[in-house]
Amino acid sequence: MIAELFEPLDIECLVKTAVELWEGAEMTDLSERQQDMLNRARDGMLAEHAG
Repeated sequence: MIAELFEPLDIECLVKTAVELWEGAEMTDLSERQQDMLNRARDGMLAEHAG
């Protein structure tokens, strides 16, 4: 499960980031932490689908 890779505050950051992106924010508008969390989530999703 991807959520196991994250602490609760990281998951909160991911949810807030998803809403910002949904509302039209650009990747360049995101903080370094938000971009890092998204990259970690993407890596987790790819690993989950590969295994």
